[in-house]
Amino acid sequence: MVPNDWIAERRLEAELPDGERRDIVVRIGRPEARDEEREFWYCRFQVEGLEAQPYEHEVFGPGDSVNALWYALVHAGLRLKAYEERGIRLTWFGAAGLGFPDAKQRDS
Repeated sequence: MVPNDWIAERRLEAELPDGERRDIVVRIGRPEARDEEREFWYCRFQVEGLEAQPYEHEVFGPGDSVNALWYALVHAGLRLKAYEERGIRLTWFGAAGLGFPDAKQRDS
């Protein structure tokens, strides 16, 4: 993937345990096939604003680009949940729901 080849982003607000407020950006990358048969796809996501360097991770989704994109959205949500478990309050337009899918939603 070309560096900074992001296809979507979501802006969130964070309140740290000490009361400091920060703007957070979650970016989703363009899904790309990892093999010539185009059966193994990966998609990168990034969370910027909570650590000294942006947290960036790549997830794999077998089958097609939609699956890889879905996995990236789920994993971004899991990463945000991990920040919340550390006492960081995250909001999207002032509400607690951040709009990322839950892994349980896949087959429903």
